Amino acid sequence: MTACGDSGGASTGTGTTTGTTTGGPTDPGPTTSPTTSTTTSTDSGGESLGETTSTTLATTSTDSTDTGVATDTDATSTTAGPDSTTTAGETTSSGSSDSSSGDPVGEPLAITLQDIVIYANCQPIVDPDNILGWWTVAYDNTKGAATGSAELTKATLTLSPNDMPSVHDITVLPAQSGPVGPGETLHQEQMKQKGAPTPGCGFCNQPYRLDLTFVSGGVDVPVVHEATLDCVY
Repeated sequence: MTACGDSGGASTGTGTTTGTTTGGPTDPGPTTSPTTSTTTSTDSGGESLGETTSTTLATTSTDSTDTGVATDTDATSTTAGPDSTTTAGETTSSGSSDSSSGDPVGEPLAITLQDIVIYANCQPIVDPDNILGWWTVAYDNTKGAATGSAELTKATLTLSPNDMPSVHDITVLPAQSGPVGPGETLHQEQMKQKGAPTPGCGFCNQPYRLDLTFVSGGVDVPVVHEATLDCVY
């Protein structure tokens, strides 16, 4: 964020005295320091595994250099500075004397899955995409100092991940969390949408793996859930 600084003022005088004034300290520019942390969490049943990587950029703003030159003459008065130039009857302003660099990134949310239901519907009429699923996503910003958000960018379902895995890209909605204020946790229900054929009924009572990749605070936040696929007949 860029903050506006002070602007030079106009100086008007008469007489025969000419003066020159130069002043103002010079401070070093802004400094930026990165911080990285990793958090691993599981759900209450021990089945969900989430890993969150956080990267925060801290920016320190400094005052700019102020330099002024004032000259008094019999007819005109001129003040020169980084912000304004004033002559008799004319004023021009430009720029800002304070500056900061680095866009705010925001802290990544801690993301976990709760109340996960995934099963294959193997009734007499079996849909090509016969796997149904829904769950609750917890977007945790209780340790954040600023409002954060997350977006789901990739979702895959792997059947029998340990023995000749069958990998399927899936569509999950909603894909965006919306804003989560500092110190808050948002719970949002997500649901797998109908899509390409997934042969769930051929993998009953076998392991599956759900991989969700969110982007939050400018970094990827992967969330993984592994369990056994139930089938309904």
